[in-house]
Amino acid sequence: MAAKPLFTAESLRELIALGEGQFLELKGTWSYDREPPQPLGKRALRDKVAEAVAAFANADGGTLVVGVEDDGIPTGHGRSQDEVADLVAVPERCLHSPLSCDHQLLELDGEEVLVI
Repeated sequence: MAAKPLFTAESLRELIALGEGQFLELKGTWSYDREPPQPLGKRALRDKVAEAVAAFANADGGTLVVGVEDDGIPTGHGRSQDEVADLVAVPERCLHSPLSCDHQLLELDGEEVLVI
């Protein structure tokens, strides 16, 4: 966990309200390809995290919020503590130039989201 919280719930809501862009990526953890929606597999979510962190690393940085849909609705990450730890470790384990990223778990509208 980051030594100092990265966001308050209010400041994260304000950032999300601005919408995705160069410095913000929202990643939902659900696949809507079929009814009912299904949780994304561990590997698919891990790959999405790696892709977003690599893109930020090759630019000017940014914030990845896992558990918020593209429309800004928090749906939660829905992962166990071990799976969250694996997601947080993705930048160090999966990128060719390992990165250490700050992270925070935060509750938005009753849903826990992961901020990297």
